[in-house]
Amino acid sequence: MFWILRLETPSMKGSDVRRLQTLLISWGYACGKWGADGDYGFDTVNAVCAWQQKNRLPADGVIDADDIKRIRALQNPQAVDTGVSVPPIAPVAPTEKIVTVKIAALNIRTAPSLKGAILGVAAKGDTFKYADETMCNGWHCIYYEGGLGWISGKYTVLSDVLIPIEE
Repeated sequence: MFWILRLETPSMKGSDVRRLQTLLISWGYACGKWGADGDYGFDTVNAVCAWQQKNRLPADGVIDADDIKRIRALQNPQAVDTGVSVPPIAPVAPTEKIVTVKIAALNIRTAPSLKGAILGVAAKGDTFKYADETMCNGWHCIYYEGGLGWISGKYTVLSDVLIPIEE
């Protein structure tokens, strides 16, 4: 059995994702402005889809057993997989990203710019669950009042927090 790498909420994170991103980058596929950050987000999915398409695999953004075999064959062409089982990929401690406001008051908007209508106002220290998307202009998508909103990355901090495990 092995862990499949795919886009989830919260996103998959860890050294396995970082190794994949490092390979993708070395093969010329961009994984976003954060590079090999160990976070399986939208930019990594786009890089995986492009790599899968080029390698004639289903471009679904999911790294499964067939993709792992292809990656291994590319890393070591002399040792092409002949059906040997894929060793397990270690599970990652569950975390999620949060966005914390750094200034006294910050508008939450409907779009990632000042042109978006104001949904509400966040105060310094307020935190919001990150919706796994940051635009090239630095605006973060967050979960806000049952929907999505946008908040400027210029006045916030994006960080990981552990998700408590209930037993």
